[in-house]
Amino acid sequence: MAVQIVVRKIDDLDGTCGEDVSTVHFGLDGLRYEIDLTPANAAALRDVLAEFIQAARRAGDAAGGLAFVDRRDLPALIRTWALENGFSLCGRGRIPDAAIVAFKFAHEDAHEGITRMCDDLLDVHGP
Repeated sequence: MAVQIVVRKIDDLDGTCGEDVSTVHFGLDGLRYEIDLTPANAAALRDVLAEFIQAARRAGDAAGGLAFVDRRDLPALIRTWALENGFSLCGRGRIPDAAIVAFKFAHEDAHEGITRMCDDLLDVHGP
């Protein structure tokens, strides 16, 4: 028996199928995104962002390399940072609010998205 596997590239915006669909990566508010787009839709995205990019300054790694952090990676980053900065933590489980707050203030210049994600993590823990 023969099996044929077909991979179709589909534009996430309009559903167009084509070999020329490619993944475009971008970031906003400390979060990274990727979207699969046809060349026309990729150009449209770049055109919309062009004016903002032209007026912006490149962030680089000035804030300790935390310009973009995936929300799922944040607890591990906080745990590593806290241990390196004298906090006593278990290897697993809940991270104490004090460690999260200290991490947040140590990285407040990194990006607004990191601050917001720390606040979200504190909200999950509750009072």
